[in-house]
Amino acid sequence: MRRLDTLNLEGDGDDVLLVTEAEAFFAIRVSDDEARSVETVGEYSDLIAGKLSASADRSTACFSQITFHRLRRAAVDLGVAERLTPQSPISVFFSDCGTRAAIRARWKALGERSELELPKLCAPGGDRPSIAEANRSPWISWMQVGVPTLGVTVLFGQVMSGGYAIVAGIVAFALFTVGREVFKFARRTIPERIRTVGDLCEEAAGHSFDRLMAEKASCHPNDVWFAVVALCRRETGFRDPIQRETTFFATSPAVRVAD
Repeated sequence: MRRLDTLNLEGDGDDVLLVTEAEAFFAIRVSDDEARSVETVGEYSDLIAGKLSASADRSTACFSQITFHRLRRAAVDLGVAERLTPQSPISVFFSDCGTRAAIRARWKALGERSELELPKLCAPGGDRPSIAEANRSPWISWMQVGVPTLGVTVLFGQVMSGGYAIVAGIVAFALFTVGREVFKFARRTIPERIRTVGDLCEEAAGHSFDRLMAEKASCHPNDVWFAVVALCRRETGFRDPIQRETTFFATSPAVRVAD
């Protein structure tokens, strides 16, 4: 039975890469037995937090609080007049941006002014299939590329013959593939999962974990969670919401590592 809330790792080395990247990122060591015992992203976050001796002291400010104050200050510097709270819609940062290009420029400026690493922008629909799309037959993906390419090849074949038609098909395939990627790049915008200022603060806290940790020298378990989520997104390209119950594999009972 396939799980729906999953990172959908294949077990072809992507799981090992996720472990080794976490070890390098957090400067820790995860044994094979520990990795095998982990089934969900939440369990993995707890494992890492324990190794970092993350403080559960409520008086310890979470990194998301720090990122909120930095982003709010950056927004003021950029002329955003609205009063910001964590519950404010993400659109408050871009109320005066009339185009996607303007939104991308504001996003970059927010990162530079706040000295934070913000999550990457993506085309509507993201760079990696959603959970539903990931379970779709691969024939559908091939048809999405192959049918237009075949059409162009047939069209060229009406006026060309032999090897020229084959060359035309190859060129058509290359142009279609490159054109589609350029089109996606030009349409990059804010990921759909980021709906509020608070959502952005949490993701920025995860992506900026290393520099914030260097400044503060301590962290809260929530900070580790934000960082683990950011690491999972960066290494897998996963764009759907990640919860503590999100599993690594769609069918395997636990995270696998190389023997």
